[in-house]
Amino acid sequence: MEAKLASATQALRDRDAWLKPHQRSAILLHAARLLEGRQQFFAELIAREGGKPLADALVEARAIG
Repeated sequence: MEAKLASATQALRDRDAWLKPHQRSAILLHAARLLEGRQQFFAELIAREGGKPLADALVEARAIG
């Protein structure tokens, strides 16, 4: 655990190795598109795990975007 924390600390301090803002934005937009295509899956998962009616779970799954 100590080694992982030290590695994370070093990565945080090395700003030259960070992704540029436009690169991070592109990754996040791509992830959002992937998640958007699976809203029904996530709604069903929310309904099963949280005991919510599917209609409520669909609202919650769509609230991401």
